[in-house]
Amino acid sequence: MLVVVQRQQVVAFGHGEEIVGWLARAVWRGSNSGLSSWRRRIRWLLSRCFGSEFPFFTFLRLNELVELFARMGFAVAEGPEVEDEFHNFIALNIPESHPARDPLDNFYIEGTADRGAHQRLLRTQTSTVQIRVMEKQKPPIRVVIPGRVYRPDTVDATHLFMFHQLEALVVDKGVTMVDLKSTVLQFVK
Repeated sequence: MLVVVQRQQVVAFGHGEEIVGWLARAVWRGSNSGLSSWRRRIRWLLSRCFGSEFPFFTFLRLNELVELFARMGFAVAEGPEVEDEFHNFIALNIPESHPARDPLDNFYIEGTADRGAHQRLLRTQTSTVQIRVMEKQKPPIRVVIPGRVYRPDTVDATHLFMFHQLEALVVDKGVTMVDLKSTVLQFVK
């Protein structure tokens, strides 16, 4: 069953949970092919209505991926969304001259740089958490890092100033490219 919905119709039905509930019922009718198929249908329908993936389903997908990594033995690591320049750039070997450090490409927080201290900003990547994990924990390390990151992108149908990232870090003896390949293969299935 194919349900065609115009963007104006979706707006007329309400917001948030009302839209999701209505779309779920519309797509589920006539389909008993399981949850995975249901999610694909909903994502497809929402992408046609809104012009991009609906953020709620992106978040659900992120949680599914975190659960997958947990089943593979990864711990979940989280860190602050307001970072200092050291963790966001310096510890990641991003020099001052790098375009990623341009004040127009970051959300710096005014008045946070005190005598010699690093200025604070909304994190631009979840790699900051890798640094924090390695500061606190000795190998073996096997973590997955989900989180929100912020960049002042122009908001349109495919971009927001905030989005989710997911990355993993493994530090141990005997880890090889075979381990990376098998992890990536499980991730993409």
